[in-house]
Amino acid sequence: MFLSACRHPPIAYLGACSFCGDSTAEGVAFPGTNSKSYKPWSGKTCFEDANFGDTGSFTSIHFRDTAVFTDASFSDWANFTHDTFSKAVYFDDVSFANSTNFEYALFPKYAKFTNLQATDSVSIYFNQATLPDTIDFSQNPALKCTIDLSTANFDDLDRLDSASGVYTRPHFIFLFNTDISKFKLDYFHFRLLVPDSTLTPSLNGRHQRISNDQKEVMYEALLNNFNRNGQEESYQRLDIEYQTFKWKNSWKRGFVWLGRLWWNFGYDKEYVIAWIILSLLAFSVINCFLLRVLNDSVYVVIDPKKMLHLSRRRKVWYSVQYTANIFFRLTLDRDCMRFEKFFPTLYFIVIYILGVLCLGYLANFILQK
Repeated sequence: MFLSACRHPPIAYLGACSFCGDSTAEGVAFPGTNSKSYKPWSGKTCFEDANFGDTGSFTSIHFRDTAVFTDASFSDWANFTHDTFSKAVYFDDVSFANSTNFEYALFPKYAKFTNLQATDSVSIYFNQATLPDTIDFSQNPALKCTIDLSTANFDDLDRLDSASGVYTRPHFIFLFNTDISKFKLDYFHFRLLVPDSTLTPSLNGRHQRISNDQKEVMYEALLNNFNRNGQEESYQRLDIEYQTFKWKNSWKRGFVWLGRLWWNFGYDKEYVIAWIILSLLAFSVINCFLLRVLNDSVYVVIDPKKMLHLSRRRKVWYSVQYTANIFFRLTLDRDCMRFEKFFPTLYFIVIYILGVLCLGYLANFILQK
């Protein structure tokens, strides 16, 4: 079945039709890969419920409007190489009996591949394909074929910062209720789409709410995928996003910035050393002005007799000594406690608690080295 050299009406609704032909005429596995004239399809194209009895070749076609292949059935090879889908394209509920080729296809906007019917012998090729802003592979819980998106074309200058080489406009991929282990992708060119709801055919097209638990299932399944394939950098990028998601949906929602700044959710543990140094410097400067109050009315660290006559240099030294003594202390001596003034005492507790936290994270950093 060849459509690449046909002329088409502005709107074509060819649903529930059967197409057959002699696919052996070209004498190759993919007849449509041979050179053919480029033809545009101007209006909306609908092949809903169509049945392609042999090879369906749509090579080098420009679909200028929406293209619909919903519920179509391909009994043999399906070839969409070098096609351009200017608007949305729908391959939902499509049955593939043999391999399908999207090599060098161009998907600028949206592509839907939900509830695919394909055996484990089927391969779906996206080699050098330019993927859309959003690609929907949701509702594929029993997916049998492997889908490799890592060989797509990622050289689009509109998405790539040529100076830094960073992919600034990644493709959003929706994997709700899908066997994510069947996909091969990375987290440099893709981002997991986690909306609050999705349209579900079993609910007559109504929106189904996606709970936080279901979102976490998607995150964890993709993390397992990266871990299994040894993709450490992709794993780290996704895990930081996942930790951010969990913080935003817990009592820590207002402190996401802290988890990132403190140690980047565990991926930059050396940040703790910088926090210790900065904290000691900041508290030591402040304590230059509060040293007598803290030592006399809150917690005694320095012999009060030594505090009677202080030069500027000695005052600075004692401030550093006082700060370090409290910051690196795991237990407080009851005999040294005064706690006579509220705000100085509160300030003292902040130093002490922050010091304990830093020591704990520092121990974690050393043990994992």
